[in-house]
Amino acid sequence: MVRNINPDCIHYMSEGIVTAIKSLPDNIGDVISYKTTNAGKTWTIGTELTKTEVQLAPVEDPFMDLNAQPEMDEDDEEENELSEYKQDFLVMNIGSLNAIATHALEILRSIDSDPHVKENLTESWIQGKIAITEDYMRTIHDFVRFVPQNDDTSWAANKPGLWENIRRKKQREGKNYKPAKPGDLDRPDKQQWKKLTKSTNSVCNKCGNSITTCSCVGKH
Repeated sequence: MVRNINPDCIHYMSEGIVTAIKSLPDNIGDVISYKTTNAGKTWTIGTELTKTEVQLAPVEDPFMDLNAQPEMDEDDEEENELSEYKQDFLVMNIGSLNAIATHALEILRSIDSDPHVKENLTESWIQGKIAITEDYMRTIHDFVRFVPQNDDTSWAANKPGLWENIRRKKQREGKNYKPAKPGDLDRPDKQQWKKLTKSTNSVCNKCGNSITTCSCVGKH
């Protein structure tokens, strides 16, 4: 819809629905034809008027809101809210994974060039942190890559993994700690061990940790 905004025009304040637009010669502008939806002293409802575009301004039709959205029921609102939460979690988790990967690569790349990095990596408390992180990342990796979306796996978040169990055993036994041997009750069987260590990183036979984090250099 358009409205005539030229106070010097006899059809000033006429409003109507656009029926045609024609270009004037030499690209000097357009003329717009509209059928009036209101009445005035010099026009009635339904009068066809034609004006230059500079005399007209667009008017929002109060009976036709093209941008109006249909009202959503409660289920739709909950679904949209859940979708927004999921998108927020996706962005945050991707950012955290990128940060983890960046920090890990920076450490690995600086091992040969910075002797302090190699020395700091021999700290026992760091080994424990890395073992826990490796366990968590393996759990996250396996869930994200291989678990169907409709599986209920909320229980897995609180279930300790292999490396966490090893860490706890070390903490309990202290200097008396010895890795479980084949046949021991707390040692995974061959099938479980293969599943738990299916990544490219193998396990140190001496200390039970991943080779990438253990300190048994040259003893594997």
